[in-house]
Amino acid sequence: MTTQDIAAMMEQLDIPTAYYQFDQTDVEPPFVTFYYPDRFDLAADNSNYAKIPELVIDLCTDNKDFALEAEVEQLLTDHGLVYDKAEAWIETERMYDITYSTSFVLTEE
Repeated sequence: MTTQDIAAMMEQLDIPTAYYQFDQTDVEPPFVTFYYPDRFDLAADNSNYAKIPELVIDLCTDNKDFALEAEVEQLLTDHGLVYDKAEAWIETERMYDITYSTSFVLTEE
C-alpha cells in the first residue's frame, strides 16, 4: 500500500478530509484528518527492508455519530487494516475526537 492509496481511501468518506490539518479554519464537523506520526521499520543487516508507517485517523464530530464511526471502521476493514480505536471529548472545541491507529507495509511510491 502506498501513501497515495491511503489518500484515495480517505477520499472515499463523504466528509471533508485533509492530511494533518486543513488550510482553512472554518471547517465544520464532521471531518477527518490523517497523518503518519511514526514508523516501525523492520531492519536487518544494516538495511531497512520493510517500511511500516503508523497511520492515525482523527474523526471529529459535534455529536456522537455511531453510523459515521461504523463507516470509517468498514473502510479500514475493507482495505485490510487492523486498527485500535480511542475516543475523547474536547471540551474547548465542544466536539468528539475518535482516533483510529493502524499501520501498514509501505510499498514503493
